[in-house]
Amino acid sequence: MNPIIMETISQVTPQYEQAQEQSSYKGAKQFIQLFEPYRQKYARQIKERGLYGQDPKWVIIKHYLTDQLIEQALAGELTLAYFKRTWVNSYGIDIDAHDSWGFPLLSSGFKIRMNEVIERIGCPPSLLIESPHGAHLYWFFIEHMSWISVHEAVKRILDGLDVEILPTPSKPLRIPHEGCYLDVHTLEPIDPPTPDSIIRYDQSILSSKSATFDTKKSPRNRQYYVDVKEREHYPLKNGNTNKAVVECGIACRLAGLPIEEAVQRFNNMVMRSSGYTGNLRDDRNIERRFRSIYNKQITYIPQPKVAQLSLLDEELIEKFIERAPFSSQRRTPLRTFFIKLLVWADYIQNLSQRDPVWHTYLCEQYPYFRKNVMDGYVPLPCKLMRNWNNRYHTIVDFTRQIGFLEPLETASSLRGTYSTTLHTCKYYRVNKSTVIE
Repeated sequence: MNPIIMETISQVTPQYEQAQEQSSYKGAKQFIQLFEPYRQKYARQIKERGLYGQDPKWVIIKHYLTDQLIEQALAGELTLAYFKRTWVNSYGIDIDAHDSWGFPLLSSGFKIRMNEVIERIGCPPSLLIESPHGAHLYWFFIEHMSWISVHEAVKRILDGLDVEILPTPSKPLRIPHEGCYLDVHTLEPIDPPTPDSIIRYDQSILSSKSATFDTKKSPRNRQYYVDVKEREHYPLKNGNTNKAVVECGIACRLAGLPIEEAVQRFNNMVMRSSGYTGNLRDDRNIERRFRSIYNKQITYIPQPKVAQLSLLDEELIEKFIERAPFSSQRRTPLRTFFIKLLVWADYIQNLSQRDPVWHTYLCEQYPYFRKNVMDGYVPLPCKLMRNWNNRYHTIVDFTRQIGFLEPLETASSLRGTYSTTLHTCKYYRVNKSTVIE
């Protein structure tokens, strides 16, 4: 597929695009079951007046891709293109033959590129579809996978080849006409295959060809956690989207995704959340929030989920309150402060296993965070403790006197101290034994 010029249009689509879907659209239903397109938008080819006549141009239509539209595209009545979902069962490779002179499949350059693609993948494609400029090759999987994981693996396998991975969640691929399906070995025309007749592969065909690609283990390949955060916050609910925006935005930035792709991914999640009616339905608000995240202009502090305290911690709290030189009216606020302090300390010490996205973000955002936490110290920002108790400084002074909170003291004057320049706070080690003794 040639590079396309994309413009978003919001006009009312033609009347046939809004007609009710009919149960007789067998070809469309088979296409949907096989390719699983994203249906909240699509691309359409139109004719535009140019210097030398009518030039084809692609525009994005932000309306539902109906069965009727797909049926018309399969029949050749319309030229449409579909987008990929973020959870996929296949991937496609677009191979163009620039030296074809109108016969792309007979081009020597096309055959060389196609054979090299198949050789690198290590198995023949599940589908071969002829396109106006070459062909589209598809590999289908037995199980669904994250699109980011698939895309990164295939990109590494085909590195250096003059081919393109299409469609994607942000770039569409033409819906093939019914007469464009070819036999993988003979290149002879065949009928459109059914989902049950297609050859499907295990996902190991990707990992075996890309030994360095393992998003779950490699700290440099964090795309896996983008999907984790999206699944964690889906579906979105009214009045409860701030954490979803921040965490998904941070995960996308740490994964190295372009901001346009990050916004598109979150917009897809918004569109799938049928019960959500908030202002994030406007993708301009999503882009504005994500730009502040990408520019590191956020002050959001991750909050641990409410945890069940152990019997030892409950005993610790009671002994702390007994020793505290404060009035009886402050017993309840003291208990609340102490509970949140213990939960926060446990959360930070186990953050790398519980939430790798936030752990990576904090290590990147704040100097010495990784080193200090590994040494057993916990950051205690003033803003956070003020939320626990407005008079937190008196409590902290007392805990330091009895040795419960041990401040970090090192040869480096910046590592354990508050610094507005480096945006660092004070670090303390929690010594539970000093209270129990």
